[in-house]
Amino acid sequence: MRKLVFVLGILFAFSCTKTEAPKTITPTPAPPAAVTPTPSVRQSNIANKGPIYSSINANTTNAIANKIFPGIYYTLERASLQKLQINEKSLFDAEYRFWDPSKCFLDYNQDGFLDMFAFLTNFKDAPYGSKFGKYILVDDVLGTSPKIKVFDGNRRFMPRLKTMDLNKDGVFEVLFSAEDDHMLLNGTYGSPSPIQFAQISKGGDISFKEIGESVSIHGQGFGDIDNDGDIDIIVWRNAYTNINKEDLGSMPILYLNNGNNDFVKADSFKQFIGLENLIPKMPYGLRKNYSALAVDLFDIDGDGNLDIIASSTHTERTFQEWEYNHASTRIYWGNGSGFFDFEKKFTDLPVEYVKGLAIPNNITVSPLGFSYIDYDKDGDFDIVTASTPDYGGFIIQLCENLGNRKFSDVTKQKINNYSSIYPRGTQIPGTFPNFYELRIHDKDGDGDFDLVPDHLAIWDIYNFSLSQDLYWENNNGSFTLKK
Repeated sequence: MRKLVFVLGILFAFSCTKTEAPKTITPTPAPPAAVTPTPSVRQSNIANKGPIYSSINANTTNAIANKIFPGIYYTLERASLQKLQINEKSLFDAEYRFWDPSKCFLDYNQDGFLDMFAFLTNFKDAPYGSKFGKYILVDDVLGTSPKIKVFDGNRRFMPRLKTMDLNKDGVFEVLFSAEDDHMLLNGTYGSPSPIQFAQISKGGDISFKEIGESVSIHGQGFGDIDNDGDIDIIVWRNAYTNINKEDLGSMPILYLNNGNNDFVKADSFKQFIGLENLIPKMPYGLRKNYSALAVDLFDIDGDGNLDIIASSTHTERTFQEWEYNHASTRIYWGNGSGFFDFEKKFTDLPVEYVKGLAIPNNITVSPLGFSYIDYDKDGDFDIVTASTPDYGGFIIQLCENLGNRKFSDVTKQKINNYSSIYPRGTQIPGTFPNFYELRIHDKDGDGDFDLVPDHLAIWDIYNFSLSQDLYWENNNGSFTLKK
């Protein structure tokens, strides 16, 4: 800052007469010093606007996802505006294309601003998804100038990405499985890949660690299933990965953490008591399949132990001789040991919400993800399920927790416009696709928790844009669709 020094001269003139007053010259005031403006400090855009889960639930799949969720889903329009697709020819045609379920949020460089890690499917080489995709790491994804790093991928098709905190240190890792053996456009199948998790340094370098066998996984969850203080992983294996004629039918698989983040595959027939009776070997040597599209871990009954929540269908009433299943979401009750009684200790949630819906007999309603909210503020967690009728639209279910491991389906009474159903591949303007998750999030900032879609299925959308802001607003425990 420049300093000005003024020399003040005061001149006095005296006349010979006594009647003339002395003249005074008043100095000119100095101009104000120049002030350097203080730069505004940008505030962190990471804020947990979901429930605060305590104790055993604090490090589960849903708790972490809600904690880091920004309140928006990513349509193709949003992804295109942020230039997240590679060599985009049109919104729906890019050499490496974005798909919302194959992304997660985190703060990898720990600067307080939200980042994104995502997988892009290879559309460059036909049939799509037959070759490795790309990974993108987006620094400050909600900022005005996000920075994007691109990496060669080591997976091909539709990985599900989950933000996790393996060390409980606030630094996030990414867990993801893939469906690399998915059928391709030419009618062939790829080879399956193992589950893996990614560790991302502050500088944006990525290292991968694979877990377990090479299989296809649709649903996965994590939490401290055996109450030993570390994070374990549960997945539900798909049977159609049995390309080598091995006995790899659909069933739950548990990977237990040894304390050093090394995961050991448990014996499912020991860990899940009675499973061997539910899926016995058939005369041709393979076991029955027990499939599930969605699986999660959460303490539903409040006893301090994680429970398993799993489902494959809400509408099928008969099953093939080679399949065991149930037309419900099933909760297997945990006791903190990591062992579950699959024959005696479970509860099936009611499915009253499907009655009256215009669902053809040949269409299966498939649950894709679970969320937990105390919608009636009675101190326990109620269960919200995101489902789809054969990927032609969405259906939401709300089950009220009545206590004592009993539940009531209150969907029709509490959620307005809880379904949008159309034949798969025939979507028209004004309808909305299915989504794999619902986040519990105070979207409108009024102090209660709303239902916001996440992991949007934007695969078969070609002709029109989607609403950028659809959610269900909580009004004293009832939910109203907002657009």
